[in-house]
Amino acid sequence: MAGIAALDVSNRKAARLELTVRDGRYGLSGALAPAPFLKGRWKALTSPTVKVIGDATFKDRILGGKLTVGSAALRAVASGAVDLAEGRYEDLRLGVDLLRPQALFTNMTGRDIRMLWTLDGPYETARFSYRLTSPALKFDDIGFVNVRAEGSGNLSPWPMRVPLQLSARAITGIGDVAGDILANARLDGVLTVTPKFVRGDGLQLRSAKLNAKLGLLFDLVTGHFRVVISGGLTRYFIEGLGIVDVQTELTVVPGPNGKGSRVVGTGKVWVRRLDNSFFASLTGGLPRIETRLERGPDGILYFTGLQLYSPKLRLAGEGRRNHDGTFHMVGRGKQALYGSFRLTLDGDIVRPRVQLFLDSPNEALGLRDVNVLLDPTAAGFDYKANGQSRLGPFTSNGRILLPKAERRLSRLLPWMSAGHAPRAIYAPTRAASPAR
Repeated sequence: MAGIAALDVSNRKAARLELTVRDGRYGLSGALAPAPFLKGRWKALTSPTVKVIGDATFKDRILGGKLTVGSAALRAVASGAVDLAEGRYEDLRLGVDLLRPQALFTNMTGRDIRMLWTLDGPYETARFSYRLTSPALKFDDIGFVNVRAEGSGNLSPWPMRVPLQLSARAITGIGDVAGDILANARLDGVLTVTPKFVRGDGLQLRSAKLNAKLGLLFDLVTGHFRVVISGGLTRYFIEGLGIVDVQTELTVVPGPNGKGSRVVGTGKVWVRRLDNSFFASLTGGLPRIETRLERGPDGILYFTGLQLYSPKLRLAGEGRRNHDGTFHMVGRGKQALYGSFRLTLDGDIVRPRVQLFLDSPNEALGLRDVNVLLDPTAAGFDYKANGQSRLGPFTSNGRILLPKAERRLSRLLPWMSAGHAPRAIYAPTRAASPAR
């Protein structure tokens, strides 16, 4: 026995289905075309048509079988049974493959994105489990490698509590340093879910080097979201500098017009061990840094209200970290021995181009209005300097050689303030030992 169902809406083909019955088995096949009557994500997910194939039995008010639906954007397969007499699910499974991620979120790309749900038990309290996996998932320029999200619980009236265990082997598109910090990231906690929103409070975020608390609110109707992160790094080793503790308070919200994301917050850094003898001679002790942070959809991280505190050095400034990982920083401050100064830094933070202006670095020699320019080279720095002294104007130039890690820049300012003009400066110091 077979029958055909045809549905036209506004002279458009909305459904063409064939139903068959043979030896107690029911078959369903055909196509649906709901996209013209839908909007947004549902329109994108069902375009241009949805193919339907089903096979089922119905005995003793138990409906069991398999149903497959698919479009250009996704493929879904449901199997198992529903006991209509007892009002319960019997090993009901739903697997979804997202073939075109942009249909769900316009800024989303990825491959082999698969979601699996299971339900078993009474309608209202059935045991559920879910698992989302993908070897590569990306939102805008931020990617996640080997993503896995899973959890299990029981159905309940809204709002429903959904346990979450989310992990990613690596996060890309955030720079080498941040990527190293967030390697093997894991998020654990419980989400509160309703048909309109997803909320998470006190979620625990851990990675290779980070320990933080996270809160989130995602509006399923508008797509707006808000993420709050509070946490930091403990005893993080920075080669050439030493060991630091970092504390951040960050909020992530949608970017202007809903494009991308915007991160705002504050950051604090405490240097716990200072291996660089040059910086140590300037600061006179372990420094502390505070700054406001903001990263927009352009991916550039801005530092405003940056403050450095230490026994011998005080600095205030602002700057940014560019897409390529280089920095631009501008600041002014005062050092106990060399007095007030202004500073501009550009390039790789490990070996930047530095422009330094010192008002009066050495009163005994009458040095004033001293300009120093450091240009990074493969061997270290080339420098040029000029200014005023008791003997009149002076100029100086030379090279600062820093072969590998055995030599550090440690005595540039003392040499300059004493009026020397060496052709090369070697400042050997003990190489930094690994963090323990």
